[in-house]
Amino acid sequence: LGADPWVITFLPNPARALTPETYMGDIQTMKQKLEILKALGFAGVIILPFDEQFRQITAQDFLVTLLDWVPLAALRVGENFHLGRYPGKEAGEISGLCQKLGKKLRVDITPLANHNGDPISSTKVRRCILDGDLRTAESLLGRPYELDLRGIPLLRHGDTVGVWRTWSSQVIPRHGSYSIRNHAQPSSHMGVAQIGEHSIVWKGEKKIESLEILQLQPLVPF
Repeated sequence: LGADPWVITFLPNPARALTPETYMGDIQTMKQKLEILKALGFAGVIILPFDEQFRQITAQDFLVTLLDWVPLAALRVGENFHLGRYPGKEAGEISGLCQKLGKKLRVDITPLANHNGDPISSTKVRRCILDGDLRTAESLLGRPYELDLRGIPLLRHGDTVGVWRTWSSQVIPRHGSYSIRNHAQPSSHMGVAQIGEHSIVWKGEKKIESLEILQLQPLVPF
């Protein structure tokens, strides 16, 4: 098409806003998402605030506003994408809505990715992380699961470092000992982290940016 690829995303995650009582946590922070999208070659990202006012927008109003604001050559969505306030429009209905509105826009629908014959979903990834099944989570994500600790105060006691669970917006695995790789630029080190009811603690670098949580291990006392 000769156009630069951009991504439209929401902050916070719509599921956090719509069903906070059952939301398991973010898979990645916005910083991580932006870094991954940049590495994949996307030219930019449009971040839309998902709040009570936004959730009331109809599919038609959203599409009109978007197309008036951004000169889109094409729109690509997942096959399970849903646009606008209930009942809204399913992915296969967006092209027809564009025609109805007199808007010329090519709409491409991407099939769901599969793993061992089953569709991959963010809910499935979150459930694997929450259950401590980090190997399956890594297979679904295509990369290790990583807690972003940038901007989170670290608690230090001797050679032990930790954070309170509630200080992270991400999914936290169930209680246990986990093999980890902690990243403290420009190096990284293997180690073990203990995830408890209130905190995550590990031994190692004090200036740490992130923790890759790799695998549930037999309990290892510090």
